[in-house]
Amino acid sequence: MTPARASIPELTEEELDALKGYISPTVLRLVESGQNEYLGETRPLTVMFINLPDIRPSGALKDDQAIVATLQGSIFSRGGQINKLSVDEKGVSALVIFGLPPFVLEDVPLAAMEAARDVHQRMSQDDKRSKIGVTTGTVFCGLIGSDERKEFTVIGDSVNLAARLMQKSDYGILCDQPTWEGTETQFQYKALKPLRLKGKSEKV
Repeated sequence: MTPARASIPELTEEELDALKGYISPTVLRLVESGQNEYLGETRPLTVMFINLPDIRPSGALKDDQAIVATLQGSIFSRGGQINKLSVDEKGVSALVIFGLPPFVLEDVPLAAMEAARDVHQRMSQDDKRSKIGVTTGTVFCGLIGSDERKEFTVIGDSVNLAARLMQKSDYGILCDQPTWEGTETQFQYKALKPLRLKGKSEKV
């Protein structure tokens, strides 16, 4: 059987404007400046994984939308970007990135931890649970995929560690040592025993 390529209709200016809300500000800035091919790079970032287990397929859409809107408000107000949202039997999980252009942050780890605190507090006020992992380190930023479909993402050990810390957070906030070192004077922390995490040969 011969494969067929789908035709993509031309979009109006109004339709294009409506789509901008679904595109990463980092990618949108490059596309609007004519740089359609984003060159991959490594850069220091703070990465956050958030799990919201109380969003379920059986839940009311209105309630779920309110939870996501709260999440967005806390993150966007601190200069963060939501890179991905995934849904599975454990609820909704979000990959959040701090330190990407066009946002200029004086203190990237601090902005991330402030956002993490805001999300956790606002969820608790609404009797909703949240699990959050935050890490700081150098990661790869760029496009993955093919000419037919590609997406902007971040890849690296720091990203994987944030996901593992989220899973172990026990409905709180866990961060790695570099994040703690960058924010220890602004927050109260409790040092925990080293954890055995999947994919790590040594305890973290």
